[in-house]
Amino acid sequence: MYFSDEIILIDTDASGTDAIGLQAETETGRATVYGDIKSVSREESFTAGSRGYSEVEKIVLRPWDYSGQKYALLHGVKKQVYRTYQSAPDTLELYAATRKGIS
Repeated sequence: MYFSDEIILIDTDASGTDAIGLQAETETGRATVYGDIKSVSREESFTAGSRGYSEVEKIVLRPWDYSGQKYALLHGVKKQVYRTYQSAPDTLELYAATRKGIS
């Protein structure tokens, strides 16, 4: 692992509402971290697809670089982090994908 890919983690706040009273998320900050962006297994891709996600990618980074952000910007595309997994004490895997309605 080289931790050479730039990943932008996006902090959000979902406590506000929009003009018609629906809950709305607002971006509260961004953090640039470095990790490895990898492809996922066929099984992971299928499982994510059955939940409405597409273009799934695995992000491997250090656990101290992640503090629960819901979104990540990868290759200029905003993706939702839908699952995390700590594979070793110093390695955290984030699974992120696009989903309809994320912009």
